[in-house]
Amino acid sequence: RLGVLLTAVALDANEQSYPLAFAIVDVESKDSWEWFLCRVHNLIGNIDDLTVISDRGTHVCPAVENVFRNANHVHCVFHLA
Repeated sequence: RLGVLLTAVALDANEQSYPLAFAIVDVESKDSWEWFLCRVHNLIGNIDDLTVISDRGTHVCPAVENVFRNANHVHCVFHLA
């Protein structure tokens, strides 16, 4: 195993997605997600109407809640079923 790819994607003014940040970590864990999301937070700052979309992963969800406390956190419809 070579590592785990963590990614953050954003929408531009034309609602087109673009890669915002990525990291390769040894393992996917709450700590690795918090480390990554803290760097994303430092990059984008505080955004009043931020929405974070993620899968329902046991590691990413608590990390999003800890780092982006005021964000609207929702789950991707692809991962709901």
